[in-house]
Amino acid sequence: MTSEHNHDGPRRGPAGRDTAGRHGMLLFGEDPVYLSHLPGYACPRNYQVLLEVGLDRPALDTLRADRARHGDGLYTVDPVPFPIADLEPHDGAPARTALEVTLVRGHFERGGTPICTGLRMDIRNVVWFQRLDADAMRDPDPAMEYLYFGRGAQMYLVHAMRARPSFDQVLTVRLVPGTVRTQVGHPLDDDVTAIQFDQAQRASLSRDDLAEHRLVAGGVATASFPLTRSPGFSRGFTVRVEVERELYLEIKELT
Repeated sequence: MTSEHNHDGPRRGPAGRDTAGRHGMLLFGEDPVYLSHLPGYACPRNYQVLLEVGLDRPALDTLRADRARHGDGLYTVDPVPFPIADLEPHDGAPARTALEVTLVRGHFERGGTPICTGLRMDIRNVVWFQRLDADAMRDPDPAMEYLYFGRGAQMYLVHAMRARPSFDQVLTVRLVPGTVRTQVGHPLDDDVTAIQFDQAQRASLSRDDLAEHRLVAGGVATASFPLTRSPGFSRGFTVRVEVERELYLEIKELT
């Protein structure tokens, strides 16, 4: 089966570069299910992309049964090669609407076990899309940023990658009740369970953007959302974030 998309010809990256390739992705969550592209800094892998996808009932049942049998460990997908620039909506044209993938228990390039082939995943939402520039000048004193998104009981932080060296990290998190503040520190009555987003929001931490300073499971940090409205419509807020679990970490390939 060929993945469907609603435009003529592949979109290309900057300078007309072809972005077709084997774009493996981390799979996490269940309702909803998310994909995180496993990037590098060389074309065509130089894109940080987060997707919300839909699986049909048999595919979801297969995933649930495999998780029940083997534990909720690492799962990846290995799509049929496609131009990743197709995922970016622009100029009024819709993005690619589906992927054909192999579902893999473990890392698809590091000894993972395929458990389902020819699987169609419908793309419901492009949560984040950003091209990575290997030649960008690194800020001499960059603040670490994460991308915050999710719904219901599933909330996530994904490290926002910029100039190299960097790292790819996906975390499950919870916001600490009673810790929402304005940017200048005044308490807000916002319910932290209402701080949910379909599109990833930038969250800044007061620490250097280095892998050795990354968030870790069990850690708590104050995240600042300077451009995001809180549920009570405060423009810009801070909140304490507790890391529950690290789902994925890659450092070596992004240095």
